[in-house]
Amino acid sequence: MATEMEQTNIVQSPEYEEEAEFQDAFPTGGPLGEKKNRTWADVARVIGNEAIYERLQSYWEFVGATSGFIAGFSFVVTTDTIDFPYGDGIVITTEIREILFGMFAGLTFLISLCATLFAAILYSALNLSGQENAVWFAQEFWWMINKPGLMMILSILTMLLSSFFSVGGLYPPAVNVTCWVVGGLSLLFIAYVFIYVDRQVKGHLGQ
Repeated sequence: MATEMEQTNIVQSPEYEEEAEFQDAFPTGGPLGEKKNRTWADVARVIGNEAIYERLQSYWEFVGATSGFIAGFSFVVTTDTIDFPYGDGIVITTEIREILFGMFAGLTFLISLCATLFAAILYSALNLSGQENAVWFAQEFWWMINKPGLMMILSILTMLLSSFFSVGGLYPPAVNVTCWVVGGLSLLFIAYVFIYVDRQVKGHLGQ
């Protein structure tokens, strides 16, 4: 059992005061998340202005380039006419297939374009703030940092769904079933890898 003097020393330690000040600045984890998801704010406080500035730049460059490629590809698909010789299936008709394909292809274009613009806005705002204010930027807007990446992932999922409906109308049922099975298993594996890696990294940073 700690004595009263030991407890007083703990409360007055610089490490405790620094963490308490940080907790006061983020009492509920921000407007869109919990305290446990404050990864960028915590990392920025530790690694400093120069390192967090470079990491955020490289991250948004990757997201912007990838999302822009997806947007360009999906735009070509949505503006082209596709005939479905195997459109009438057991579950859906050709008309419904065309509607679903167009909806998911259109969503892919819109979401990926938004991800590109979101990353560009954050990138330019970080440049405007300057490297000397990078830590402040990460702690102020930490809940926005991952949103372009999440939107990019969502656009990939909608693109995958649109391709499933497209393949189902262009090729025999056996091909369609094979794509759905392999695609579903791949999604489960990717989700497992993402969750596992994310937990391991956040657990290590939280130590």
